[in-house]
Amino acid sequence: MPPHNLFLLAVRLLGLVLLYHGLAALPTTRLSAFVTLFGRSFLGFLGMSFMALWPLLLAFWLIQGAPFVMRLAYPANLLRAEANYLPSNLP
Repeated sequence: MPPHNLFLLAVRLLGLVLLYHGLAALPTTRLSAFVTLFGRSFLGFLGMSFMALWPLLLAFWLIQGAPFVMRLAYPANLLRAEANYLPSNLP
């Protein structure tokens, strides 16, 4: 398996970990967010919502493959050079 595929797998696994973390925080955050909203503390509501949503947004981006991170780690010219050394291209 080429190194860029292993790195992509690691990125997506990190996305799954963050997805679990975000989903596990939702019940507690939802309860706290409603308490702060009914207590007329809108900034508290935004803070609680942000605490639950940032891991989910980052998780979905990582599960999609994090294109910016992949381009930064493996530029196109490096991938083309790596393709020349794959076992399928050997005689």
